[in-house]
Amino acid sequence: MNPTVLDGVSLEAEVWMELFKESGAKIFAYSGETVGIDRLTERCHTDESCHFTSVWINRVQERLFALAKMDLDEFSRNKEELENIIKTIHEMKRELKPDLKNFIEEVKPDIVVLENLLSLPMNIPLSLAVVEIMNELSDKNILTISHNHDFWWERERFLTEHKPIIEILDHILFGIKKNLYTVVINTNQQKKILKEYQKSVRVIPNIRDFGKRLIVDVVQLSRFRRHWGHQAGWLVDY
Repeated sequence: MNPTVLDGVSLEAEVWMELFKESGAKIFAYSGETVGIDRLTERCHTDESCHFTSVWINRVQERLFALAKMDLDEFSRNKEELENIIKTIHEMKRELKPDLKNFIEEVKPDIVVLENLLSLPMNIPLSLAVVEIMNELSDKNILTISHNHDFWWERERFLTEHKPIIEILDHILFGIKKNLYTVVINTNQQKKILKEYQKSVRVIPNIRDFGKRLIVDVVQLSRFRRHWGHQAGWLVDY
């Protein structure tokens, strides 16, 4: 387990990679940052423009979700702004798409695992690019596993009542038309998807290998405890 990784999605992605590797699979990764996963891979390609903290990604996401929070009248008055944002998103998608598609075609995977990319699109241009790529490569019979930890309707920032934005998010979620296997981490998510989308999905809870010794970064842990005001001697369930 990589002690520098703190977010749950990255930790769980690393666990899945370890399990695939132990089963004899060769691992290839395409990511906005390596966060130490390169040790598990045959090849790890890093493209910082794919990271959700990229300035150009942040800018377009903020513009879109500012519209998402408007009331109906204000949203209607900003129709031209919405069209401009969607145009920009598709331009960005086209820029991201070639390198990623070339990577997939070069490594010729049997399985592609997408971590939260379809369910909570922090980088909408990238998510749209992946949906298009997997549909274009449908004749290759690649199994796409959409491993979903969080969904857009579970996050205040993404919540909206405006149909054009919901349609984008829903297209990303189930836009891959062939060989899409959707995984969620709890039964509440499973029930919600069955009710709202009439889709059956598999529940695989987060995994912990209790047989392995947990590596703790003491310095990082101390900073965390100081930040939250935890006193010496406190027992805290992380």
